[in-house]
Amino acid sequence: MNIIDFLIDYGSTTTKFKEISSTYNLQIIYAQEMPEHFERLVLIIVDDIPVMYGLSKTPLNNEYFIKILSNTDAQPIGNKLFAPQNKIKRKNM
Repeated sequence: MNIIDFLIDYGSTTTKFKEISSTYNLQIIYAQEMPEHFERLVLIIVDDIPVMYGLSKTPLNNEYFIKILSNTDAQPIGNKLFAPQNKIKRKNM
C-alpha cells in the first residue's frame, strides 16, 4: 500500500499500522470537551518513531463516540470505532 492509498482509505489506521509493525503506541496529547464538541488528539508511534497525529472529534450529543474517546486512555480506538456495525468513517486526512 502506498501513502496515497493509506490516506484515502476510510478504515482504521490502527489496523493499517499494526500490519506494518507489532510495535504500535499512542501518546495522548489531549482529550477534552470543547464548547461544541469533544476532541482527542494523539501522537501515533510505530517502531518508536512518531509517524502521525490523529484527531478524533465528535458533537457533544454523540454519547457513544464520546464514551469511546474519553475512556480509552492510550489505547487505540480504531478497532472499536471502525467496526462495520458502527458505520463510522475517517475523513479529512
